[in-house]
Amino acid sequence: MNLWDTPATPLSRQTWPCNMHKVVVHDFNISSELDDPDIYAADPLWDWQQTEMGKWVMQHSKDTYWIRQVDPLKYNMQYKVVASFEEQDFIFFSLKWGAK
Repeated sequence: MNLWDTPATPLSRQTWPCNMHKVVVHDFNISSELDDPDIYAADPLWDWQQTEMGKWVMQHSKDTYWIRQVDPLKYNMQYKVVASFEEQDFIFFSLKWGAK
């Protein structure tokens, strides 16, 4: 049986939540003079994941990713970790750590 043989099922609230909140949960800067700043960003990302906040975010978020932007004022690469939370997790995160 392949994907095309399976019957279509309606989306429920549990599989497709409507009240998702995207939050920048962590940000940091890396020098843009490095050859590959993504490799150097691994250490701060790992250190953050080992904190209380990082562990909670990785466990409770539905989707977590990082983005890289050029900061022209500081000549750095700015990294942001973005997480998607359901309503109750977003409220808990905002109350405990504050949404950025």
